[in-house]
Amino acid sequence: MNRPQRQRIPQEFGLINLTVTTTPQPLSLSLGPSSLVSTLVFSVPTGQAQGVFLGNTAGVTITTGLEIPVGNPQEYVVINERELIELESPLLGIWAQILDWFRCRIVPQSDGVPVVVWDVTNMWVVASANTVLNVGTFKEMWL
Repeated sequence: MNRPQRQRIPQEFGLINLTVTTTPQPLSLSLGPSSLVSTLVFSVPTGQAQGVFLGNTAGVTITTGLEIPVGNPQEYVVINERELIELESPLLGIWAQILDWFRCRIVPQSDGVPVVVWDVTNMWVVASANTVLNVGTFKEMWL
């Protein structure tokens, strides 16, 4: 069977390895929205005494954060449905030409379909004692 030849694009990812303390700390100072992180995998390695807690402010505590348990990786995924945005510009051009033929004064506007990503600089972690946390960051690839 002949299959179409498609370009292969490697999935980009990074790793954050840190020791979480009893004082809330940002997960990253550099992975903002422009980093296009759409998936995060949190892992507290087996052998650690306790889990880590995740929050969206520096005020996160071990009673207010989302728990990332020991030995049970947690995946947080933003699902961006592929909108075929690459078709929008040519279709708007065709629509503008049709409107011009009929002498319409309306100019079609782009919807500007957004992409949703994680702002990792707005994620804070804390633990009840020093705990190792590993985080895999995966970039949105449909841009």
